Amino acid sequence: MKDSGNCITEEAGDNGGKGVSSLAAQEQLVGPAFFSARSLKEMSSMLQARRRELRTEHAELEEQRQSWRADMRQARRGTTGNTPNVSPESLGEVRSGLDAKSASLNRAIGEYRALEQFW
Repeated sequence: MKDSGNCITEEAGDNGGKGVSSLAAQEQLVGPAFFSARSLKEMSSMLQARRRELRTEHAELEEQRQSWRADMRQARRGTTGNTPNVSPESLGEVRSGLDAKSASLNRAIGEYRALEQFW
């Protein structure tokens, strides 16, 4: 499988096939606090905080991906660098974990976009 390098650009508008309504998915994202917010300023503040969280998660994921890529290149060359005894199997497991985090982050971004449109 070839790595596209743009894991966050995928659209994530679905609820994972759980049959949850859009409103229910939005409530799960930020909880009742968002919908019982007393003012527009409060809702705006909550959305901004969530956006910062998502950006931080995205930056962390990209750092982990870059590290994985470097480890993979070293494993292909037969050098270990800073990572002792890296096997292709363990790198495959790391990649699977990164892909799962990416999918989760994409869903969260989709939910955030839905909240922005709702608001």
